Amino acid sequence: MSIIDVIDVTKRYGTMAALDDVTLRFGEGEFFGLLGPSGSGKTTLLRAIAGFVVPDSGEIRFDGERVEHVPVHKRGIGMVFQNYALFPHMSVAENIAFGLTVRGARQANTQPRVDDMLKLVRLEGLGTRRPRELSGGQQQRVALARALITRPKVLLLDEPLGALDRRLRQEMQVELKDIQRETGVTSIFVTHDQEEALTLSDRVAIIDHGKLVQVGAPREVYDHPRTLFAAQFLGDANIFGSEPRIIRPEKLRILENGAKIPKDLTQTREGHVIQAIYSGPSVTYRVACNSFAGGIALAFVQSAGDARFAKGDAVILAWGNEHSVAVTS
Repeated sequence: MSIIDVIDVTKRYGTMAALDDVTLRFGEGEFFGLLGPSGSGKTTLLRAIAGFVVPDSGEIRFDGERVEHVPVHKRGIGMVFQNYALFPHMSVAENIAFGLTVRGARQANTQPRVDDMLKLVRLEGLGTRRPRELSGGQQQRVALARALITRPKVLLLDEPLGALDRRLRQEMQVELKDIQRETGVTSIFVTHDQEEALTLSDRVAIIDHGKLVQVGAPREVYDHPRTLFAAQFLGDANIFGSEPRIIRPEKLRILENGAKIPKDLTQTREGHVIQAIYSGPSVTYRVACNSFAGGIALAFVQSAGDARFAKGDAVILAWGNEHSVAVTS
């Protein structure tokens, strides 16, 4: 396990700042998510830590030692890519052993480590197969085992689950976090998937146009975004007020027009339902209400069967002051 420090790092391509004076510490054994839209700079930051990108200014330190000009293969990193990058002509075991093989490890010393990795990623008995004989999830576990077998100081993951379908991606999120906890390796992963970042991360950093927007624990960043960008990027947000405030759709109560308002719901607005989106376990209501930005509010409720309100129904939107958050634009 290692501590990774990025200190005042800037990287420009022409006049565009891919990274703009970024400072971050990745704690020992931490699972850290870098989150942002396409072109935000999150992948550039990951590549700078890996050594594929040399910063124009600033420092990158592994356990206090500067590494900006240390070659990739000497940094002690493990990498997992979205497209797995497995060697099709090699067996699963040979793919996993690759990092040790290129370092000149003897076969007698390599095999026990490969066996340990196969057990870790739950692929015992599949060492002789070729990658094409495995499912997408199994291939990603091979890529993970290959990255971990060298006992890296830091594990870097670039959209590691992006090639998987939704159900398999959710299953792999659980497995990936379990494996990371078991190994204890400091891990940094890039994703544009907000749900994935919230599920996997001990902490997240939201990046936009090369700048850090907000850093913190997932719940802190979700419940208390500091900026309008962070609020809207990390899930749905209802915006209201001349000095913008937000309330998350799941915090917004939707009541029948004329219903008695619970005392803890101190804010109310009237509107009417324009759409009820039923998705099995939940219903999302789109409510026309001029008090909210764009004239529409979203209210998310757990489903008890069919949608409770229908298009055209007059409703009251209510919430407590503690559930709305002031943000900067």
